[in-house]
Amino acid sequence: MDWLRKLFGRSGDTGPTIKPFHQEYPEPKGAEVYDFGNDEFEDEEPYSEAEMAEATARRARSEARLVSETVPVNPHLPFIDMESRSAIRSPRQVGERVLALTLMAALAEGLERERFDEIVEEQGAHDFFSPLERHYLELNAPSDQERSQLVWRYEAAYVLLWALGKLPGELGRPDKCCAAAEVVDLVRSITDFASLELRPHAELLDEADLIYRYHWASRQASMSGIAPPAGLDHDVIMERDHALNWLVGYCNLDWDDVTTDT
Repeated sequence: MDWLRKLFGRSGDTGPTIKPFHQEYPEPKGAEVYDFGNDEFEDEEPYSEAEMAEATARRARSEARLVSETVPVNPHLPFIDMESRSAIRSPRQVGERVLALTLMAALAEGLERERFDEIVEEQGAHDFFSPLERHYLELNAPSDQERSQLVWRYEAAYVLLWALGKLPGELGRPDKCCAAAEVVDLVRSITDFASLELRPHAELLDEADLIYRYHWASRQASMSGIAPPAGLDHDVIMERDHALNWLVGYCNLDWDDVTTDT
């Protein structure tokens, strides 16, 4: 059975369409104060010469990209983890998360619960959902805010599909919403979780570093009450940052606990 066709209806259907909510997420308390004093996080072990070279080059590439797009740069933001110190998720973990995110977003948009449950049973996906997602499934009448947060997870799923090589080339600028129909088509192409492969880890870390620096610029604009620079979309940035931080194992946090510090 084509579970995605069952999910979204007739074979000619293109799937749900995202209606951006563009709500402003609350900034962390005290976010307007940041420390320009240290370039690197404190670490139990000092960086090796090779690690420093990798991190410096990655940051330089990200900053050059931002400069070319007239996006403000904070040269004092720390490095992200190097490849040797990262705990990147397995391809299967990423595939399972993509499926859970897509199903939850569809449910929040109005997928019938009976169909949702049938698909979960069919795919053996009962254990794919996070504690907060399971909490949502127990609600009789989710709020509009709860629904909107889940609909935005199409953006996170899009990032993880890119990480699985389901999108060619670069992920692209975070300046517009993805198409839910494209997410559906890409998820449809996953027929065997055991056969999934990730892009090279260096590419994933490059993207995580870049979105981290985009996010700083976007958050500074938000706190100043102005639009994000260079046409960036703050909500898209938030979702990408969450997905990429989870993907590269930032602080080894589970999905619900991932932070997007800047």
